[in-house]
Amino acid sequence: MLLLAVTAGLWTAPTPWGVALEARLARLRPAAGLPGRGGIYDRTGEALAVSGPGGWGPARRYTVPPSLAPVLGYVHPRFGLAGLELSLDGWLAARHGGADVALTISRELHRAAESWFDGRPGAAVVLSIPEGELLALVSLPGFDPGALDQGWEHWRADADRPFFPRAVQGLYAPGSAFKVVVMAAALEAAQAGGTVGLPGPGRAPLDLALARSDNLVFRQLGVALGPQITGLARRLGLDGAPPLEIPTRAGHLPPEPLSLGEAALVGIGQGAIAFTPLQMALVAGVIASGGRALTPRLVRWMEGRPAPRVQEGPRLLPLAVAQRVQAAMALAVEEGTGTAARGEPPVAGKTGTAEVAGKPPHAWFIGFAPADRPRVAAAVVVEHGGSGGRVAAPIAAKILRAALEMMGGGG
Repeated sequence: MLLLAVTAGLWTAPTPWGVALEARLARLRPAAGLPGRGGIYDRTGEALAVSGPGGWGPARRYTVPPSLAPVLGYVHPRFGLAGLELSLDGWLAARHGGADVALTISRELHRAAESWFDGRPGAAVVLSIPEGELLALVSLPGFDPGALDQGWEHWRADADRPFFPRAVQGLYAPGSAFKVVVMAAALEAAQAGGTVGLPGPGRAPLDLALARSDNLVFRQLGVALGPQITGLARRLGLDGAPPLEIPTRAGHLPPEPLSLGEAALVGIGQGAIAFTPLQMALVAGVIASGGRALTPRLVRWMEGRPAPRVQEGPRLLPLAVAQRVQAAMALAVEEGTGTAARGEPPVAGKTGTAEVAGKPPHAWFIGFAPADRPRVAAAVVVEHGGSGGRVAAPIAAKILRAALEMMGGGG
């Protein structure tokens, strides 16, 4: 029933894409051993989970990349249900008719992202602009939901938590990736006649400070604008759990009033501050969309139901502010800390190297592509990966370009 609560009132007339997919799935159904529990498919109709005969009766068969398994979940006679298998059980269950579901996710994009992480734990979230369709929700390490009988005890005992959906529930200090929010707050303050001095157009010092990730400048902005920064973070939804068809997690912001030290740390994305990769991808998406809110979507189509209508989100940032931050993020890739993401089509983004007590820092990159006409946005975090510019930026750039190519917008 969770999905019903999230999407109630958003269904409209069937789309040609939905009609074509329904016809394709009808052809697949006999080979998949249905009717029974409905199947789960990716955005192109590739099977992720289908039901069919097994050695002891009906079985669930998975062809899902390990990095998607923490989100997709499982249904098992001993271990129960988890992930989307649980959230969508009201539609998938045979007792309710066994409807098929197609996700916004790309299986191939997940497989590519897994290879680019090269065995390192972390997460990546990719979404389309302005639709908010989640093209990837990478959580690594993952697991094989078709091998729970053999792997359950091993995965349960694994300190890297392969069952945990890092992409939507993992909380990480954002480090310098949060500076895009700080810059936006500073620009808003200047628009309102505040006392923060921000010189005029072109490559003003603040643009260069973001591109070069100047901690001194952003600590000073944190002290000068502490409550305005946290206020903007709340407006962007960073203190809440994003609505989605599976459970997500709210971010952490420090309680107010802030001490000078706390405010300085907020300015550089450290201290009592932590967000999920999904939340940081949505921040990149808001900037890329010109300041409009994006509503993330994981279910693209459901058998017998029309596709959801995409509506323009409310304005969260003034257009001029969003455009200025866009330009600074493009500069960060052209000649700042994100040069490892350079290439064609151009990417805009912000690196982050988030300090973690007693361990190597988390490596972040948030951004969008193409830089001049955004169609996709992403957030990548590599746990204890070190430098965001050296480690996360090249992964994110590959993922963004692959997503563009998949959507036919790679030129």
